[in-house]
Order: sequence, then C-alpha cells, then structure tokens
Amino acid sequence: MMPRVLSDLQGVDHIDLTEHGFRKALNNQGRMLADKAAIVAPVELTFGLSRIYETLATELGHEVRVFRDWHEALHCLDVEDVDLDD
Repeated sequence: MMPRVLSDLQGVDHIDLTEHGFRKALNNQGRMLADKAAIVAPVELTFGLSRIYETLATELGHEVRVFRDWHEALHCLDVEDVDLDD
C-alpha cells in the first residue's frame, strides 16, 4: 500500500501562486508516491485555492481532497486512531 499524504495549511493566510505555480505543484503531485492526499485548509483563501488544486489534480487522475478540519481529513485517509488533542 502506498502512503497517504496530509498537508497542513492551518495558519497560512496568504499564498502567492500563479498559474505556473499551480501547474508545477500538479507535476510534483504526479511524482508523489501516494494513493490519497488530503489538505487541511481552514482559512477561506487557502481553502478556495486548495479546492482549485483539488479539481485540477482530480482531472489528472490524482485523489486529492480538501477539508476545513483535521477529523474529516484523517477520516478520508482512513486514519482513525490519532489523538489530535495532544
């Protein structure tokens, strides 16, 4: 089984990402050895940009999902035994 990837964008409130940057990120996604990726992006700006990334990645056949909180992201990655309160 390939690893699952969890990206944390909590605390990020500004992203300078051009169309070229999106495409570069998607090319890197293709090199990532993961069967699933989840992005936690609770801030409105990062959530919106991450949803665009999710859409583009999905069109290329990658399984990427964006969430506002950790519990949903971990559930998506089938990780149930993590204590987030530590």
